[in-house]
Amino acid sequence: MSYCCTGTSLRLTESFDELEEALLVSDFGPRIRFKIVESLREDIFSGKLKLGTEIKDALKKSVLDLLTKKGNKTEL
Repeated sequence: MSYCCTGTSLRLTESFDELEEALLVSDFGPRIRFKIVESLREDIFSGKLKLGTEIKDALKKSVLDLLTKKGNKTEL
């Protein structure tokens, strides 16, 4: 799936690549990295997230949700 059509989309694609790299360095596995990045990507391109602060808050919430225990088991 490619979103790379305009200058803005190209910058977003590069930002998603940088985010994936940062998550990789932070020892998030490939499945979790994909889940986080795709969720943000969908919310941005659907217009649900527009401002940088909204995106940053959504990223924080996503990581926190994954690190928080659900029952006796974490998502990681």
